[in-house]
Amino acid sequence: MVTQRSRLVANYGLKPINPVQCGSEQCEPEHDYGPASRHHWLLHFVVSGGGSFRTARGKYELGAGDIFIIRPYEVTYYCASMRDPWEYIWIGFTSEKTLPAAITSRDYIHAPYLEPLFRSAVVA
Repeated sequence: MVTQRSRLVANYGLKPINPVQCGSEQCEPEHDYGPASRHHWLLHFVVSGGGSFRTARGKYELGAGDIFIIRPYEVTYYCASMRDPWEYIWIGFTSEKTLPAAITSRDYIHAPYLEPLFRSAVVA
């Protein structure tokens, strides 16, 4: 059984970055999403387990501490591992600000030190 918690975030005019949604999910083996695109940025932090993430630029095998980056209007696909499906936390947002190159120029980053930031987004 997939365990998912998510919520839409009210936009209180927080400019230049506006939260849209956040949530967490413990995926079933081979649980997938896509191909799909969104109108906003979406960052997934992998808490545990692993899976694959695909963009037009490549396919990546990711694990704990990795963040996969979905840009607005970009078609992506991701799938949990069969043997060790991932648990992830996601944060979606829009931005009028130029974001750091670490986010805009890569499909994923390894940043285990950001786990507390992602966890704070989904605390009930």
